[in-house]
Amino acid sequence: MKRVYIITGIIILLIAGCLLVWQKTVKAPVAGINSPINPSPQLQIPADWKTYTNTKYHYSFRYPKEYYIYQLSDDGASRQAINQDAGAVEISERKTKGAIFSVWDTNYKTLDPDRIKIQFGATDLNNIRLTQIVIANQSAYSVESKENGKFVATGFHFVQNLSGQILQIALDMNDLVVQKIFSSLKFTK
Repeated sequence: MKRVYIITGIIILLIAGCLLVWQKTVKAPVAGINSPINPSPQLQIPADWKTYTNTKYHYSFRYPKEYYIYQLSDDGASRQAINQDAGAVEISERKTKGAIFSVWDTNYKTLDPDRIKIQFGATDLNNIRLTQIVIANQSAYSVESKENGKFVATGFHFVQNLSGQILQIALDMNDLVVQKIFSSLKFTK
């Protein structure tokens, strides 16, 4: 009988040890936020691409030389010639086509998941999910919304730059050019 207790004790200790190891290797997600992921790996950027640098919001990215880059008016209704301190910039393939990549200041003081959800008009917060990701080596959130019972990417991301400013990025990750622009994004101080 004593032998059965010893064997049972050893089995319990082995199971507890396995659970402890598993718990340390798998991080539980924060409520409403999935585990961190990294966007697609660095893509090769053609040498002839231009670089846009924003000195006010401390970021830069590369974009095709034949694309157009604009700053948006404060109300977002019109495009203007670009300057280095634009609060909102967008890139498009043609002058008459909509933006394929946009970055703008949110005026948020912190990278707050609840505020992001509310901005997206989520009266039912169960219809919006934030996935924690990494953008240009900075912690960020990708916004997903529930459609037909499944969460899908909205193309909106929120990130805190090295100066503490919260920026919103909108893009279509299904477009290879946009993936390259996104992968070239860098934050500076």
